[in-house]
Amino acid sequence: MLELHIWGPAFGLPSIEPECIAAVAYLNRTIPNGEWTLYADHDTSLSPNRDFPALRGGDTWIAGFNSIVHYLRHRPTYSVDPDENLNPGQRADNIAYTSLLSQHAAPLLALTLYTTHANYYHCTSSAWTTILPPHLNYTIPPARRRAARALTAHLGLQGLDVEDVDDSPLGQPGSNQSISGAYASERKKLEAGARPGVIPLGKRSGVLGALQKPEYTTRFKLDALAGETLGPLNDLLGEKPRLLSDEDEGVTSLDCLALGYLSLMLYPPLPQPWLAETLRSKYPRLEAYIRRSRRILLGPQDVTATAVLSLNALAGDPAAVERARIEKGLTLPWTPPLPTNPLTTLLHLPQHLIHSLPGAGYIHHHAHIVPAHPPETSTALAPSTVDGAYRTPTSVLATFATFAAGLVSLVAGAAMYHVQTHREASDLVFVMEREKPAGFAAFGEAGAALAALSAQMSVEAEWARERERVGGERVVEVDVEIEGAKVGEL
Repeated sequence: MLELHIWGPAFGLPSIEPECIAAVAYLNRTIPNGEWTLYADHDTSLSPNRDFPALRGGDTWIAGFNSIVHYLRHRPTYSVDPDENLNPGQRADNIAYTSLLSQHAAPLLALTLYTTHANYYHCTSSAWTTILPPHLNYTIPPARRRAARALTAHLGLQGLDVEDVDDSPLGQPGSNQSISGAYASERKKLEAGARPGVIPLGKRSGVLGALQKPEYTTRFKLDALAGETLGPLNDLLGEKPRLLSDEDEGVTSLDCLALGYLSLMLYPPLPQPWLAETLRSKYPRLEAYIRRSRRILLGPQDVTATAVLSLNALAGDPAAVERARIEKGLTLPWTPPLPTNPLTTLLHLPQHLIHSLPGAGYIHHHAHIVPAHPPETSTALAPSTVDGAYRTPTSVLATFATFAAGLVSLVAGAAMYHVQTHREASDLVFVMEREKPAGFAAFGEAGAALAALSAQMSVEAEWARERERVGGERVVEVDVEIEGAKVGEL
């Protein structure tokens, strides 16, 4: 019996991650019913690369979609190979477009689900909250968003990640209109005849000024990035029902992977659905292909996290789980994981905390395919592989000890800082006092103004005293200058 472990459902799809959806589609297409089970999991310590999807076949764990396909392809007792009838040209396309999806579709999803602030906090984050236990909501979603930021940093669209950005239309602050909404609003104005003047009257007027508005420039960049991925896929699809086959039943591993990425571009109800709008407006054939592939490979029913997680209460009773799946309309072989030992959860928590820290992912190195249990001797595998592959109690305790040592160091550092900076009543503090300015200079600019006024008043008082001295007569100083006169003539 094969076990497929994935991140839980979201947006009506079997998982919140594209490769998990692709793995579900691949196994559902190639493995007979009753030969595999599906787990909505969150304990990545079981996975060789500490991520999902992860497949367990007998005593072997396999992580990642491509590794799972490769593993099953060389074990015909498990499944059939959907790519075996491809010709050399189709096989080359399969490799090339698989790379396209991994290198270009992944950043697109990172932009729309994680980097875009409104989409992450109003949709993606809440979807993770539904499928994770409370203590993991503080580690896994933030780590995913940090990875998405790093993946998209070179695209020059950091403006999507501004938390206090005002996306409202001009003159209507606080309306929370998205970039897509502002773009559509401006486009409707132009189509309705409210076009700006052709002759520009200023920097922001005219057609050029309208196209330089933020809602246009940002949208143009996003559409260009989407076209780099969706355009080649749309050309490959053409008029065919499948990417590499002229037959509707000719599903390949590329179709499964494309479904994983494209479905997360189309179905999530995002507040800024710029990628879904691009897909629907510019690539309608690709949209129809996604909907058709979802119906064939995943089933017609939406998958909800509530329905899947409700099976956890029936763990250990296969008959009750089967009845519940039928009642809830779950067509995939969802199976509740066995209850987790609280001690195991406590021991694994430091691992999640360490791996959630930026730059700490190198502490554990994991292969993509490892045995589920260590061999009796270590001659079959290199010592480094054995040490990094198995989740033995020793490795878990070592991780816990590392975390405890780091915590002790942090507390010790904080205590030392407190001792060095905290002053007691008996401490001697030497302070060099500066000479304080006297008079009005102590008041800064206002003092300077008061000093000028005081000087003027002193001058007027001196003139008053001079008038009193000469008997009240006015004393006037006059400077006389006669043009053209010589001193001897006066």
